[in-house]
Amino acid sequence: MYGQLTRRGSNWGLPITGAINRSRAFTDFKGVQRPANWLIHASDLEMKKIGWCRLEIPRVPAGKDVESFTDEWVGGAVVRTHVLKDTPPPAPIVTGVQEGDHIGPRAAAYPPLNDMIVALWETVVEQRTAEDSGVAEIEAMRQAVKAQYPKYVEPAPAPEAEPEAEPEPQP
Repeated sequence: MYGQLTRRGSNWGLPITGAINRSRAFTDFKGVQRPANWLIHASDLEMKKIGWCRLEIPRVPAGKDVESFTDEWVGGAVVRTHVLKDTPPPAPIVTGVQEGDHIGPRAAAYPPLNDMIVALWETVVEQRTAEDSGVAEIEAMRQAVKAQYPKYVEPAPAPEAEPEAEPEPQP
């Protein structure tokens, strides 16, 4: 991996302002076009002169997230050190019907998107009838899926009970 250094007057230094994980053609800060393999073959000193360096980033182990990191020069390359934290557990799965519950099953049961696009194209652009293009059949399938997996509707609040009438005072 290669890191782009920060310009500090006539020199380059930390922090890293950008990184690429493979070499690619680029234009340096002076406007010089560099070929894709330039970073691979350049020495550490040549890279630093134009604001680039080798960047060593360790893999983050499973079950961990990066909380913060520090970069430091080690023998001509920049080595990134991570401060790790445990990955938070996934959100609990809530049972019962909730808003959005219909989305996954409905999307899986719909006719393939490509079939819908082709049918729509044949109807609109080629001006075929809905039966010839398959639009009618696909729309029937869509309506059946919508009926099977309806959108969540917030239940209406229970009507408030009317207060009982107070008895009239007796004379």
